Amino acid sequence: MTIYQQIAQDIKKAIDSREMKAGDKIPSVSELRKHYQVSHITVLRAYTELTEQKYIQMKKGQGYFVRNMQQPRNMTLEHGVIGCFLRPLRPETETDNFFNRINLGVQLECASRRIHWLNLHSLSVLNQWPATENAVQQIEPEMIAFAGQVDGLLIDERIPDAMIENLRKLTSKPMLLVNRRTALPIDSVGPPNRQNMWNGMDLTVRMGYDTFLYLCSGNSLYNCIELQRSFLEYLESHPACKERTSFIQDCCIVSWEETARKMDAALDRILPDARRVLVIAEAGSSCECAAHHLKKRGFELGKKIGLLSALDFGYHRTLSPQPAALRSNPEAIGRLAVEKLLTRIAYASLPPGHFMPEPDMSLHETL
Repeated sequence: MTIYQQIAQDIKKAIDSREMKAGDKIPSVSELRKHYQVSHITVLRAYTELTEQKYIQMKKGQGYFVRNMQQPRNMTLEHGVIGCFLRPLRPETETDNFFNRINLGVQLECASRRIHWLNLHSLSVLNQWPATENAVQQIEPEMIAFAGQVDGLLIDERIPDAMIENLRKLTSKPMLLVNRRTALPIDSVGPPNRQNMWNGMDLTVRMGYDTFLYLCSGNSLYNCIELQRSFLEYLESHPACKERTSFIQDCCIVSWEETARKMDAALDRILPDARRVLVIAEAGSSCECAAHHLKKRGFELGKKIGLLSALDFGYHRTLSPQPAALRSNPEAIGRLAVEKLLTRIAYASLPPGHFMPEPDMSLHETL
């Protein structure tokens, strides 16, 4: 249980036991920070969870109070429709169906809640990446036109912040950004990249891996950038790992032959002094290529050398042996997006937040 969940649990117990009654004021942020020795954000996350579960409510300018549990749910959907301003489904492939699975989660959650969803076919231009500036600009008028027909908006990660901000000003609709963070004052959902990376590193260190070779993608995908940042943060907190880590840059930019040559040179250099070497592939395509190359060189994955796929787009599932992977759970991201958008529609005064499924990892056969 995380610390914010512990704070929420303690307050729920006080309410359930009638120690705190309807209308009583909840301890302030400063009081809870001092009592639990936590940050401002941690307390706000506890408030958010309690508000979503209908235990407390915010009164503007006064703070949070215990909610009357008999009070009807504060949810009014004028249209009963969510605007899914997400790239539409594309043909399934053997390797990357990540955003298709997010769309699946969105539709399943909407259906279970008896809510309609509105898709715009014009957003198919976002399936091409990077989309041209002209293509992105052409979808803005259509999004603005359809915003009046829905109660809230799910926004694709590939729509730039400048356009989102303009949409926010022109429509005043509750909105949530899917699959990346933003500095804008709106909610967002995405994979638990940092938690996954730290959990994966902690586990592999316990398994005896003491030397690391990180294959950087070099691409501009937000989740690749966040994974790499999380890995670097881990190294800063664990100097022993940092001293024994090597990087290969631009694995998704240059030819795989060039990356393979660099990987061979790195392995020849680090293997003699290593107990066990973990190759971490930031992108799924790099993991696929690394798996084939290491097998070609005669390495038995999971022995002296292990392989971990950091970004779970699905490439690793086509391989044998199947590599270990940090799981992104795209269907859960889609479901969570709908859940949090509905919370935002019901409670406009809540502070914006970034939400993620629980961290997860598939061990499979290469560790």
